[in-house]
Amino acid sequence: MVEAGTVTFTGAETAALKAGKVYAVRLMSRDSNTNVSDSLDITVPAPRTKTLKALVTLFRGLGWIDNDGIADSLRTKLDDGELGSLLNQLRAQSGKHLTEDAALILKETSNT
Repeated sequence: MVEAGTVTFTGAETAALKAGKVYAVRLMSRDSNTNVSDSLDITVPAPRTKTLKALVTLFRGLGWIDNDGIADSLRTKLDDGELGSLLNQLRAQSGKHLTEDAALILKETSNT
């Protein structure tokens, strides 16, 4: 279950967002009628391997990555610094074993 929440940014956090040093992400779960049933707002530091691995773990827990092997493979690529391979796997698995949203968030986070 995902708990709904709201993020309030301080002046320093707003400046960090504008400078690209942190990201705010709203994760939403939709029911079969495309109504938002759950949402979670998170703020993560600018891309780092640890942050990307945490997102992979979060997305696996949410079911946005539907396979432990895919999640493990993404984390291994991050550990090995294989950004090109990571991006290739995100493209290949988007809409299959990764939701399009998960693939997009990971891609955009890794590109900065």
